[in-house]
Amino acid sequence: MYEGYDVSVHGNHLGVNSEGITLEMSPDELQAILQIGHAAIIGGITTSFEVTKQRYPDHEVVRPSVFVLRLGTNSQEKRILTETGQANGSAIHREPEEIREKYHPYWFAVKDGGYIPEVRSTLSGPGVGGIWLMLRDSPYPS
Repeated sequence: MYEGYDVSVHGNHLGVNSEGITLEMSPDELQAILQIGHAAIIGGITTSFEVTKQRYPDHEVVRPSVFVLRLGTNSQEKRILTETGQANGSAIHREPEEIREKYHPYWFAVKDGGYIPEVRSTLSGPGVGGIWLMLRDSPYPS
């Protein structure tokens, strides 16, 4: 059913058939893609991690998060984040209660696909100006 997808990680962005993932994709399809592309996703994370370690040998480097799906823009924060999410004092949201229920199926697609989901409000970097569903392959250090 979900065959024929070319899953890749470019930088820290997940791509499918050389395109980004949008909310037009169903959560079930997203989960299947994450499972089908597991080796490519882990390979992309590992490559990014190794490159960053070499670039910054004197710094503590952690395995990166991967941008999966843009939920909206920063100006749409109240439409995407719950009051709990808006009040958490961080741009990183690690609990599903911090996002509106409408986005929960995508959160759980990432989780059920074998990854750790998080939502980030990005103010700089490659996802600037967006609120993104992201995945990790290992817990973020405390």
